[in-house]
Amino acid sequence: MSKKTFILLFFATFAGYLNASEIDVSQTNANFDQAFGRTNGSIEILAQSFVPSQVIFSGVVFWKRPNGDAAMDDLSGTIAIKIKNDDSGVPGEQTLAEYFYPVSVWTNLENKVYTNVNVTCHVRPGTKYWIVFEKTPLSKFSYPQIRANNSTNTYPAGEAKYYTKAAGWVKWNYAIYFKTLWDPLPSGTIITIAGGQ
Repeated sequence: MSKKTFILLFFATFAGYLNASEIDVSQTNANFDQAFGRTNGSIEILAQSFVPSQVIFSGVVFWKRPNGDAAMDDLSGTIAIKIKNDDSGVPGEQTLAEYFYPVSVWTNLENKVYTNVNVTCHVRPGTKYWIVFEKTPLSKFSYPQIRANNSTNTYPAGEAKYYTKAAGWVKWNYAIYFKTLWDPLPSGTIITIAGGQ
């Protein structure tokens, strides 16, 4: 683990997110816990779209289930937070950035989690991208949960979808709690945009 990553995760545990990064877009209403990473026709993958207004994506804040994950009785496996391009209204195959939490680490995280991406992620303002939440392996009884909202979506520019092997991607009429973060560009920086021409 790099020194930078360690510092970011330290702030994730104790501060929610780094003051050095600024909030770009967010949906911060939350009134229930939604599981993912489940088998037997339940939700396997959750995804929330967002449209950035800035160029450098540095991380995402999400809210895992308060008071720990009571359903996470099996500490094996990995939880991935991925930033993906959009492909005709669903998360695409291209992963622009990602971060992995061992389940044993996830269960001990504070409720609000700041996840920095492990590469510099340049995005195109005004273009749809997706925050994707996955767990491997899937489990019938041991699964993570994140906070969401089933009444008011305070970020109408985005939408949520879930994935099952049987149905593929399905529109989810709720919204995931999230904030995207960005870092200001130094003057004169030349960048390459990911996920588009």
